[in-house]
Amino acid sequence: MFTFVPRTPARLTIANLICHPPALEIATAEVLLAGAYLAAGGISEAETFATQALDVLGPWQHPDAASCLITIALAQAQATGEGDSARIDEGFRLIDGAPLLLPAQKARWKEAETARIRAGGLRDAQDALPVAAA
Repeated sequence: MFTFVPRTPARLTIANLICHPPALEIATAEVLLAGAYLAAGGISEAETFATQALDVLGPWQHPDAASCLITIALAQAQATGEGDSARIDEGFRLIDGAPLLLPAQKARWKEAETARIRAGGLRDAQDALPVAAA
């Protein structure tokens, strides 16, 4: 026997989230994948995932877009030997402008990104790196 179960907006929303995860969550996962690919030497994959994530996160001025920009700059530096300090500057601007991050969180994030930049060998951009304040 068939039992009719009315579809409430809440059920549709939950079902929709399960079948179609929100773009911001996917983009956040792509940021992590891009960083992992870059660390493993997958330069083109890192740039691809970071660019895809940036397309979603950038218009929202989401602070994770900073990691995208820095990953792209690092990938390009590894591929061509030339870094893009404008992307790095924009990344740090996004972190500084994030209204939901506390000052200590911003400082830790900037320290982590600075460490990635230095580890990635972007020598020309190191002079322009901001000093992380606590």
